[in-house]
Amino acid sequence: KITLRRILNNGIATKTNLKKRGIIHSDQQKRCVLCNKQTESIDHLFFTCSASYLLWQLCYNWFRIQTVLPEQGKQHFTNHIVLWNKKKITKIWNTIWFIMIWNIW
Repeated sequence: KITLRRILNNGIATKTNLKKRGIIHSDQQKRCVLCNKQTESIDHLFFTCSASYLLWQLCYNWFRIQTVLPEQGKQHFTNHIVLWNKKKITKIWNTIWFIMIWNIW
């Protein structure tokens, strides 16, 4: 839950946030640790980076789910949890979402 709250409130120490805090100084240092192409923001790192997007696609494909993945954390989580309407499955599905986030981080 803490990680979700930090993602939704832009509280993860991504390179963009580290630059805002003065820890990283050059724009070159802001590149994503996974793809080394784009600026590393929360939305990019966890949802739109080619590497993390592939992981999400593999996860959904494993469950035989076809969906369009939102590019922002809140919409991504909301989209993720509404795929199931049974309480037990929803808990499992939420756990999978957190595991994916944790592994990307």
